[in-house]
Amino acid sequence: MDKLPETLLDLNRITIIMNLLVQTRRLDGSIAEVGVYKGGVAYYLNKLSHGKPVYLFDTFEGIPMSGEHDRHVVGDFSDTSFEEVSEYFVGCNNVKVIKGLFPDSAVGIIPESEKFSLVHLDADQYQSTLDSLNFFYPKIEVGGVMICDDYKFLKGVDEAIAEFLKNKPEKEIHSSNMQCIIIKQ
Repeated sequence: MDKLPETLLDLNRITIIMNLLVQTRRLDGSIAEVGVYKGGVAYYLNKLSHGKPVYLFDTFEGIPMSGEHDRHVVGDFSDTSFEEVSEYFVGCNNVKVIKGLFPDSAVGIIPESEKFSLVHLDADQYQSTLDSLNFFYPKIEVGGVMICDDYKFLKGVDEAIAEFLKNKPEKEIHSSNMQCIIIKQ
């Protein structure tokens, strides 16, 4: 493809993700993103992956559910497709683009023993964010990073992070750009 994939993240948020990717590159473990949308961040995750496996999860049909804490409605961000995003990764044997509702879509894709050095979560909704945090936390290497987008912007994301961290030793690091960074201890 000749054009770069689109993203709704501004350059500051992308730069923070890329800096954290560089800082964690010496750790063992794969890279993942939940909430790929049109593939903009995923494109850069792969470019700086140094060949590590990159797992990209999305419904590619927009927001799949909405609850009391959520601002987005079912179907928001449906102007994307699995085929369009997959095109950006043709020939990238380390990248797996997976369509479906996460974490169900990870069954049979991510081995039980798989570890991760960096995970980017841009699920926008309470339940999707909480499910993603709970799925990846035990798989994150010590010193690895989970980055949650829309922190201090979407109430559902904030609620999910607060609930998730309630009994964890890790504390959230709030970037000035609507991101919550969690470094595994």
